[in-house]
Amino acid sequence: MSGPMLAPALSSIGADLQISEAEASMALSIYVLAFAFGPMVLAPCSEVWGRRPIWIVGAAWYVLFNTLCGLATSRGVLITGRLMAGLGASAEFAVDMFCQLLFLWLNLHRSRVQLWQIVSIPMKEENQLQCVHFSRY
Repeated sequence: MSGPMLAPALSSIGADLQISEAEASMALSIYVLAFAFGPMVLAPCSEVWGRRPIWIVGAAWYVLFNTLCGLATSRGVLITGRLMAGLGASAEFAVDMFCQLLFLWLNLHRSRVQLWQIVSIPMKEENQLQCVHFSRY
């Protein structure tokens, strides 16, 4: 929610930092850009190091760089802070979106998975691989 909250204050921010309104609106745009591309980096990281550490570091990163934005005295510091805050804010979606998609997929295929796990039919070895492969889901 803090990303778009900056929009009504862009003219005040521009006046305080002595920058044009277009340069001030770049701070909003760069946040959205980082927020959009952050999960491409953070989602694989969450698979390597785990979801919890990425979420905690992302939240701390977000708070740190939003604080920096509040203390900014120049255009460069504000834009850099917003870029980094957008990356930190995207950590929640990078971590959480995979879980939501996984549970959605499991709910759609739950009946097939339970059927294979409950019904134990003796099979030939060549068909056994198909059963094991399918029951992984």
